[in-house]
Amino acid sequence: MRKKIIYLLLLGTLGLALIGCESTSGDSVNRVAISNSSNRFMATGDEFKIGILRYETYYDSKTNIVYISDAIVHNSGITIMYDSDGKPMVLSNYNKTKANDDNRFIAIGDEYKIGILRYETYYDSKTNIVYIADAIVHNSGISVMYDIDGKPMTLANYNKTK
Repeated sequence: MRKKIIYLLLLGTLGLALIGCESTSGDSVNRVAISNSSNRFMATGDEFKIGILRYETYYDSKTNIVYISDAIVHNSGITIMYDSDGKPMVLSNYNKTKANDDNRFIAIGDEYKIGILRYETYYDSKTNIVYIADAIVHNSGISVMYDIDGKPMTLANYNKTK
C-alpha cells in the first residue's frame, strides 16, 4: 500500500512537471514585441564626456523622448534627459539645445560615496538639470537627481540643498 501511494505521488508530480513545460501564448506575444522593437531607439550621433566616461544620446522613435547612456560599457542602463522645465526632453527641444563639444555637462565638484561606489555631480549647461554619475568605472552609469517633490533637480535647487 505504501509503495502505491509513493508511486501515485511521483506520477502526479511528473504530470504537473510536464504541464509546466508547455509554452503559453504570452511567450509568443513577448517574442513578437521584441522583434518589432529593434529599431525603436535611434542614436542621435552625439557623444558627451562626463567624468572619465563617454556617453551617447538616443531617442525613442515612437515618443521622441531623448535618453543618455554610457557609450563604452553599455551595462549602465539608460536615463531620460530632461528639459529646463523638468519635463522629459523631446527630440525637437534636444536639437535646439545641441552643443557640438564636450562642454554640455559641467562638473559641479561634489562627490558622494554610496555603498562602495563614488559618484560625482554634473549639470546640463543647456537645461541646468543635475545628474549624478559614477566617478570610477563600475558600470553604474548616470542618473538624474530629484528634488524633494520628485521633480528633476535644477542647479539652483541643488545649490540650496548643500
